[in-house]
Amino acid sequence: MKKLIILCACVSVLSFVATSCMLQTANGQDGSTAANGESSSSTKTIEVKDFSQLEVNLNYDVVLVQGDENKVVLKMSEAKQKRINCHNEGSKLVVEESGESWWETTTSSGASKVTIYFKDINRLISSCNGSIKGDVSTTNKLIVELNNNGRTTLGLHTATLLVESNCNGSVHFSGNAETFVITNNNNGALDAEELKAEVLTLTNNANGRTRVYASNTLTIDHSGNGSLSYSGKPTQKNITNNGNGAISER
Repeated sequence: MKKLIILCACVSVLSFVATSCMLQTANGQDGSTAANGESSSSTKTIEVKDFSQLEVNLNYDVVLVQGDENKVVLKMSEAKQKRINCHNEGSKLVVEESGESWWETTTSSGASKVTIYFKDINRLISSCNGSIKGDVSTTNKLIVELNNNGRTTLGLHTATLLVESNCNGSVHFSGNAETFVITNNNNGALDAEELKAEVLTLTNNANGRTRVYASNTLTIDHSGNGSLSYSGKPTQKNITNNGNGAISER
């Protein structure tokens, strides 16, 4: 009778151990499967038609690469890849995702990346909850609309640059423009001192530090909260300060 009891106990222990191992594997503890049941990261390339405008609405890190081809490269789990939608609306390419909540995507920040390759664009619209970085160069005019939650790092090169920035997070611009017109509504720092503009017009409603550059003509209408500084030794200045924070030359 004692042997039967011991045998039954051993069987129960083995069953428990086997069940625990199965649960650990399903939860990704063996490294082959993510904690949410998704497979590990893989790469998928999506070929797209020519476009001159780009709209990005993603919760992942985004990299912009200008060159001689148009394509979107996804580096993430296959389950997440299925939620990415790339489609053309006239001359505009839209890259967005669906079927997933903000919390589900941002909890794995840094693990997934979207790289967008493009030939030439004259308009960029970005609403991202991850970082976005890259360089955009075009001959005549470039329009940029930013609504990002995360770090924005862009190199912008054009004759006329028009920017509206409504970001929560730091924004850094570099590059050059003959004329740079920007409306800054950020909650966070804007550093555009490395964007060398000849003529700069800034409407500043931001909460955070702002730095800009102008080598010829500078016009500032400041109603924000935070310090504002400029460099470039502009020869003509028209500055209005109705904000909370000093305006100074660097």
